[in-house]
Amino acid sequence: MVGISLASVMAGLGVGFWDFQRLLLRTERIKALTVAATTAALLDADLLKQVEGKEEENSEAYLALKKELQKARNANRRDFIYVGYLYILNPNQFYGNALSCRCRGKN
Repeated sequence: MVGISLASVMAGLGVGFWDFQRLLLRTERIKALTVAATTAALLDADLLKQVEGKEEENSEAYLALKKELQKARNANRRDFIYVGYLYILNPNQFYGNALSCRCRGKN
C-alpha cells in the first residue's frame, strides 16, 4: 500500500515538473522571439548589407548598427526580462561574423 502511494506521488510530481519545465521554456522562448522580432524590425537593412566582415568594425555602418543594437538591448530590459547581449550573425559565411553590443554594467 505504501509503495503504491509513493509511486503515485512520484508520478504526480514527475508530471508536474515536466509541465512546469515546458511552461518555463515556452515563456523564455516567447521572450527571446519578441526581442528578436522587434529588434529586427527596427534595424536598417541597408546598413546590414554594408557590413560584410570583421574588417569593417570601424566603418560608420558598423558603428551605427552597434548603436542601434545597444538601444534595442536597453529598451528591452525590464523586471521580468533582462537582455545582456544582442547579436547579428551573418549566415552567408561558414563561421559567421557577429555584430554585438556586449557591454558590462548599465551601458
